[in-house]
Amino acid sequence: MILSLVVYQSVMEQVREFEELLRTVEEAGADARIGIERAGLDIQQAENINARINTTMLVSRGLGGLGAFLLFYSTYEELIKLKNRFI
Repeated sequence: MILSLVVYQSVMEQVREFEELLRTVEEAGADARIGIERAGLDIQQAENINARINTTMLVSRGLGGLGAFLLFYSTYEELIKLKNRFI
C-alpha cells in the first residue's frame, strides 16, 4: 500500500511538471507557435510524456489493488484463526 502511494505521488509530480511546462508555454505569448511546440517539444515527445504518466498511474493502481488484496487476505486468515480458537 505504501509503495502504491509513493508511486502515485510520483505520478502527480509528473503531471504537475507537465502542466507547469504547458502553462509557461501558454504564457510565452499568443504570437508564438501553437501548443507544446512553443516549448521545443514536438507532438511525439508530448505523447511519450503522457504515455509515461499513464503507465506509472496504472502501476500505482495495480500496486494499490495488490496491497488491498493482501491486506484483506491477511485479515481474513487472522479472523479464521480467531474463529477456530473460540469454537
